[in-house]
Amino acid sequence: MSYEDRIIKPFWISPAGLKVFLKANEFSKGFSVNAEVQENLGDGEQRETFGASSEKYPINCIFFGDEHDRDADEFYKALKEEGTSLLQLPYGEIKYVTVGQVELKYNTVKGRNVTYLSCVFIEDVTVADDLKITTFLQITSMLHGLESETAAEFANTISSATTGEKTSIIDKFTSNLKLIGTKLKPITTATQEAVTKFTSIYTNIENNITEVLTEPLLLADQIMRLKEIPASFIGNFSELKNAYTTLFEASLPDLFSGSYFLNNAKKNEVSTQAFFASTAMIGMCQGFINATYTTKSEALLATEILLDSYKELTDYLETMQSTFEGARGTAEQFIIGKDFSLELASAINATIGNLLSLSQNLKREFSFQLTKDSTIINIAKEYYPEEFKQNEKDKNHNILENIIATNDLTNDEILLLPQGKMIKVYI
Repeated sequence: MSYEDRIIKPFWISPAGLKVFLKANEFSKGFSVNAEVQENLGDGEQRETFGASSEKYPINCIFFGDEHDRDADEFYKALKEEGTSLLQLPYGEIKYVTVGQVELKYNTVKGRNVTYLSCVFIEDVTVADDLKITTFLQITSMLHGLESETAAEFANTISSATTGEKTSIIDKFTSNLKLIGTKLKPITTATQEAVTKFTSIYTNIENNITEVLTEPLLLADQIMRLKEIPASFIGNFSELKNAYTTLFEASLPDLFSGSYFLNNAKKNEVSTQAFFASTAMIGMCQGFINATYTTKSEALLATEILLDSYKELTDYLETMQSTFEGARGTAEQFIIGKDFSLELASAINATIGNLLSLSQNLKREFSFQLTKDSTIINIAKEYYPEEFKQNEKDKNHNILENIIATNDLTNDEILLLPQGKMIKVYI
């Protein structure tokens, strides 16, 4: 694989979860050596090295396009956030960094369609290496804690004074339960244990759904248990991605004007919908941290989805809370609040750090066009030499079958790959 093929699109993730792709003409890194110079009468000066300093990564970013100034300013503000952040360098390394010097330059005469921002990232060496990547068990614990808090906040934000309001919230809860059944139940068929568990919890919620106002915490907690079942039993990333992302998008409600919140039933509906959208977001984290990844691109796609979904959810929550306060003239918290957003950001960043670390050991997808006729055996020997040798020794055809499956080869192509054929390999 050439140098160009090995290059990774560089990006930075702030402590609060903002992801910024870094556009720059060059990237560099360096360090200084901590040393003491002593005089040696026999040999002149002698340097005693005590160790290298933290690496530094100076980057001169370029922002262009209609929103170049706003994009640069958003990055500038994110650089002020406290805490350790993640830096993906173009040559493959992932570093935990803090922010050093930052300078933002606007052109007011020439080049007004471009903004420049220079910054220096400094490798974070204050945390032991074995603690930098949050473990699977730690992330799972974080998500379970978030589940309990989300269920409790939902229970505290709904209220009912009339029969009509009670009917309204029961209907909203019922429709969302059916949505979970539609999106998640089809992927729980991998094991009978998963099917039994999902069906049992679903039926129990369904039978007690009229108690959503008297026992909101109990039902909310059961919803949390229900949505994590596929994440616990299914390993296929593609299935988990499709199920949880479609559930999240379907759960996220519309934006409403202030007058909508003058009606208590409508307020309850938005609170309920926000709870289910938050539930889907947590489920997505659980699914992605449990998933099995076969390629680097899959793991990186998971990080993209998590960050985009988080921004979509938190933007909605903040907008609706602000609209509610403006309509009612009160600072009352009617929707899942800032503490949830911050704790969710921590869980997502931990998940992303784990996935980025995992991606370093995964193969990259690489496609090329045959310049002459070839065979699957030639492809195996060139791109999977060790696997091919092992297959010959074990007298099986696993690697050849893999080439056939990943390229969807016809019977004729299995015998002879024609010149011009696009081939996909993982290296």
